[in-house]
Amino acid sequence: MLLQFGIVALIFGVLYLGERWLRKRLHIQHTGGFFYERVNKTQSWIENGIFVLFLIIEFFYAFFVDGNSAIFFILILAAYFIAYQVVRFYFEWKYRRENREYIIILICGISYVPILAVVLFFLPR
Repeated sequence: MLLQFGIVALIFGVLYLGERWLRKRLHIQHTGGFFYERVNKTQSWIENGIFVLFLIIEFFYAFFVDGNSAIFFILILAAYFIAYQVVRFYFEWKYRRENREYIIILICGISYVPILAVVLFFLPR
């Protein structure tokens, strides 16, 4: 468990430093504060819809199918995060192309794959 936590923490550290390096290298300014500012109401509706769909799937699975499977929960959680990032990437690319924030969002979305792989590899069977 400690090894799994250490590897995930290392991946997050590398991703954080990589994002800072990329922002400096590509001259991408950090826009906004700590929270993400959505482009328009359509993006807000889509992101909220994805979240509600995620909650419905998890609730249905936990109570009606097999609530003991952590692998399914992690896969659905990863699918949620990736879908969320794809929506953000698309709206940033479509409506705010000049600030190039979509490059950072794309890299963050792709970074979920190694994190998921580490978590699934070390998950008790």
